[in-house]
Amino acid sequence: LEASPKALADLEAKKKSGVKKEKKAEKEERKLAASLDGVEVIIEAKADSGKLYAAIGPKDIAKALKGEGFSVAPDLITFVPQKETGTYEANVEFESGFEATVTVIIEEK
Repeated sequence: LEASPKALADLEAKKKSGVKKEKKAEKEERKLAASLDGVEVIIEAKADSGKLYAAIGPKDIAKALKGEGFSVAPDLITFVPQKETGTYEANVEFESGFEATVTVIIEEK
């Protein structure tokens, strides 16, 4: 594109719009992180004497959080997959730098 006054004005408008969107997204992530911090989710899974048939991982936690009304992508959740029942902690790390800790309770179905 030629650096005409109109093209420069359009570019400046796009930059301002992008900054506003980033600030809005950051504000929403801050609110979500604050509301998520300390939340407990219970995941029931098939098990035999405390040993799970399949490991519980970030996808399962994201699904449980969705059931509680929180929309979180699995790739934002840091959690070592577990194959035993018990209580664990998962960290949710947002792109804007905010973090939340979620308590995951895995119970036998």
